[in-house]
Amino acid sequence: MLKQIFARLAPRRHAEAARPLAAPSGSIVELPPVSPASLPASYAERQANAAGIEGMFSTFSMQIMDAVLAQQARMGCTGHIFEFGVWRGRSACLLSGHVRDGERLVLCDIGQYLTEEVLGRLYVRPEFVLGSSAGFRHVMDLGPLRGRVRFAHVDSSHSYQDTLAEMRLVDELLAPDGVACLDDFANLNYSQILPAVFRYLSTTDTDLEFFLVSNDKGYLCRRAAFADYGAFVLGHLVDEVRARGTDNVMLARTDAQPEYRAFYVRQAAAGEAGPFFGEHLYGEFYRSP
Repeated sequence: MLKQIFARLAPRRHAEAARPLAAPSGSIVELPPVSPASLPASYAERQANAAGIEGMFSTFSMQIMDAVLAQQARMGCTGHIFEFGVWRGRSACLLSGHVRDGERLVLCDIGQYLTEEVLGRLYVRPEFVLGSSAGFRHVMDLGPLRGRVRFAHVDSSHSYQDTLAEMRLVDELLAPDGVACLDDFANLNYSQILPAVFRYLSTTDTDLEFFLVSNDKGYLCRRAAFADYGAFVLGHLVDEVRARGTDNVMLARTDAQPEYRAFYVRQAAAGEAGPFFGEHLYGEFYRSP
């Protein structure tokens, strides 16, 4: 039924509101030959290193993303990491700390704003595609990436059409145990992200589904991997974020259906008991992933 509804509600573009899509062009840029930084043992040092770069990637979001990436290591996930929307490189810095031997860090943005100082903060040397996400497949050879990307961070234009196209590309590239992270998913200043994402999920044969959302990000995995990621969120995420420096962590899930069963993570309000929101009312939704 949802597929039929969304098909009928396919958007009509209005000339006064539509933003022209970027031309499908771009180039692979050779970055300055800067040696990567040595990876520090502690998360606190990695967080401080990333926080020293200009950007809007919050401390809480860093802690959640780092916890998910660390869980991938525990699960034995392998594959490449890519990011649409790099800006000054704050999130790329955090991502670079999780790239292992034989894996690639591929960055894509319409501008190259990474200074040599910032490149010296990254822990691996990245590849950089100068251009929009719409032109990415025309510039980068997708063959070695297809089905082999274990973490994709999407933080580019946030337009409806670009988000829809990025969902298609992420679906094509993501590994069976991979994770896609959408920036500003719940930020209603960019409310077009929500209908674009759910249109894709509801009108295609994708097996992507959300397992975690926050005020800043939405995390998706393959349906077959939900049990693993859901178990991690339910059993370990709160402790993992606390270990990274935020004590007041709250997990919420007030429904769980085959179509949607994601968890919501946020910082608890003053005096709010946790770690499960409304456990006396919604306890059944916290018993299993």
